[in-house]
Formats: sequence, C-alpha cells, structure tokens
Amino acid sequence: MAIFILVGVSIIFGFVTPFLERTRGRPSKELLELHITYELILPLQYPFQINNWFLYAVVNIVQSYSHFLLGYIYGIGLYLFIITSLDFLRVIHNLISSIKNINFLAELLYLEQVKRKSNRRKMNLQLCISSTLKKIIKQHQNLKRLQILARDISDALLGLAFFFLMLSIGVSFKAFAKGSEFTLTGKLVQVYISTAIEVLGILMPCILGQVIIDMSEDIKMMLYFADWYKWHRFVVRDVLIFQEASKIHFELKYFGLFTCSLATFTDIMNCSYKFYSLLRIS
Repeated sequence: MAIFILVGVSIIFGFVTPFLERTRGRPSKELLELHITYELILPLQYPFQINNWFLYAVVNIVQSYSHFLLGYIYGIGLYLFIITSLDFLRVIHNLISSIKNINFLAELLYLEQVKRKSNRRKMNLQLCISSTLKKIIKQHQNLKRLQILARDISDALLGLAFFFLMLSIGVSFKAFAKGSEFTLTGKLVQVYISTAIEVLGILMPCILGQVIIDMSEDIKMMLYFADWYKWHRFVVRDVLIFQEASKIHFELKYFGLFTCSLATFTDIMNCSYKFYSLLRIS
C-alpha cells in the first residue's frame, strides 16, 4: 500500500510541477540568487529545479516519505533474514545434538524387537534407525513459517513490479507534458540502474533466508532416510577423509550466538560409519 501511495504522489507531482511553473510566474530575485537545485534520494531520485517555496515544501515531503519507505523495506528484509537464519541454525543445532543419541536409541529399539521375538523381516537395524530418525526430525517441522516467507517474498515482487510500471507511466506522461523536447537523459538512466541495484539489495536478505531454508530441508531429507550414506560407492573413503580433516581445530560462529565445532561433525560421521558397517554385516 505504501508503494502505491508513493507512486501516486510522484505521478501527481509530475503533473503539478509544470502547472505551478506556469501559474506562479518567474521566481523572486532572492530565490534566483540561492541557485537551489535539489535531488531526491532513491527511489525518487530525479533532479528538480526549485522555483518557489511551495515546490520546495512538496519536494521535502516526498523525500521524507521516500526515506521512510526505503528504510521500512530494508528493515523488513533484514528482519526476515535474521529470524530465518537464527531459527534454522537453532534447528540444525538441535538436530546435531539429537543425532548423538541415535546410536543408543536405535540399539535399544533393535534389542526391544529381539526381546519381543518379532518377525525377522522387521528386525532390521536399518528400519530401527529410520524409525528413530523420523521421530527426531518430526520435532523440527514448521511448514507454516515457509508459507509466510513465500507470501512475503511474492508480495514484495508484485509491489516492486507495480512500482516500476507506474514509474514508467509517470515518465511517459511527463514526456508528453514537456513535448518533443523531453528526452531520457543520462541522469534518468542512471537512476533506473541504481534503483534496480537497490531492489536487488532489498531482496537479497529474503533470498538468502530462502537458501538457508532449502539447505536445511535438504539436510533433513538426507537424514530422514537411513540409507543416505549409501548413495555413493566411495562413501566410506569420503567419511574417512572427512574424519581426518575434522580433527583440525576449527570453529564456525554465527552472529556471535552459536558456535559449531567440527568435533560435532566427527561424532556424526563416526555414528554414520558404524551404522553403515552394521548394515553391511546384517
């Protein structure tokens, strides 16, 4: 809604400016001596010649509103990025902490089936591990958050598309009002390019947040299936190489709130390799 109002104000301002210039006549001598030239900050950066105090007031109002809108859009994008990042880092942290207990839980489930003398087809350790992983990962499902983020991103894209459309219409009307002498100057082309760059900067936090979501979903899907480590026939070699590399002291820090050491991943790889060996024996 704010974008619609801003575009409407800019279009009206484009129509009103020539009319005021004709009706108000020549500016006063004091104003001419000031040589005031004002430029609006994006998204309405356009060189306006200030010919009277009324136009000066209108320009200041539009500029203040532009600053507010731009800060609001940046704030929303940054908020979505931080919230989604911290949320999924917390989910991954909980998931890694839970994986440490998979070995113990899976063996308990296997022994429980042996004790109950269940059907031998169901006494498969792989099924036990799969069942355990499903119970753990089920605690971290939150599809509602993904729906809200997707809706916000789609709304932002529609709003920006409308903004550029109305901006083009406004420029066309301004060209019609000015007559054939009006041309798209290099300054206006520069404004279009810089506006597009700022739009990318606005959407980047949302896009990064979506990438984090996709990566986390991929991790959860890989861990959801018990045979994820059998996708490649050289997986044992890769696991051993990763184990050796993870012995190096190295820490990853996120926002200063969460620290992840490679020692944690060593535990995961050890557990996975043990399961892989047990499955080959069975």
